[in-house]
Amino acid sequence: MHWLQLSSATLLLASAVKAWEWDWAVSGEASMTHYELNGGGGSCNVSAMGNAAGPTAAISGLSYGSWSGLGGGPACGLCYALTVYGSYDGQADPALFPKCSIVVRITDQCPYPDNKEWCPGPEQPESEGFLNPRGMRYHFDVNISSGQGEAREWFPRDASGNLLGTGKVYFEMVSCREWSGWKYGAKNITTLKDETWGCIALDPYRIRW
Repeated sequence: MHWLQLSSATLLLASAVKAWEWDWAVSGEASMTHYELNGGGGSCNVSAMGNAAGPTAAISGLSYGSWSGLGGGPACGLCYALTVYGSYDGQADPALFPKCSIVVRITDQCPYPDNKEWCPGPEQPESEGFLNPRGMRYHFDVNISSGQGEAREWFPRDASGNLLGTGKVYFEMVSCREWSGWKYGAKNITTLKDETWGCIALDPYRIRW
């Protein structure tokens, strides 16, 4: 009897896991928001603090590759070039969008249970198509405390110079050699100086291709 109960539970878990697959985010369109994390590390167990050597970001759970609260996913350490092409903020002025892309490194997860408005995740009902309410399958939450002010300086603003809350971006996975933190020698610990807060692959893009 106990074996049958365990077997049924296992089958239910297996069917839930089978309902989604890690979405290997290579390139496309995504929604974007920002957050600030000045202390502590991200869910990749590396520093996502304000002293991160280059800009960092959280990626939505479906692309992160792990259920919320289970630690690092296969997207940890990947680098993405983000290019703004729009915003969900009504006061956005396209003329004020950043003219260049920024390269962010994934050090955190944007979990669906805590942010259903933006972040598709494996916990999401399959009937929703693993899309957020904006119709996007991918989402980046940029840590504007990171990158020694670089991320905050880049994020789109309104005509008064205030940070917008959202953005629409084109994204492309790139080598982390294009990430500004690379030049500081913080290639797999992400922090400046000699601080060691976890470890991620040196350049996952090159490893996986």
